[in-house]
Amino acid sequence: MEKNKKVDIQDKKVDIQDLSATNKLHIDKMYKIFGTDQIFGRADTEKVIGLKPAGTSKFLKMLLEKGFIVPVKGHGKGKYKFSI
Repeated sequence: MEKNKKVDIQDKKVDIQDLSATNKLHIDKMYKIFGTDQIFGRADTEKVIGLKPAGTSKFLKMLLEKGFIVPVKGHGKGKYKFSI
């Protein structure tokens, strides 16, 4: 390792400033139910936040892009868990 190179070991931070109030409520509701250990999919998310399939898919895509959730392998396609 280079002598002057620094490694960032801080916890991952997610910017929630640009989220709508509704999205913040949805995220809070999901986090309270799923936490960081439970794996969930689109159908689970639909039940929790009450959106239709297309809206839920867009919501999950946004969560993925912002780093709130990560895909989980070995449980089928479209399964996620909270990363923070």
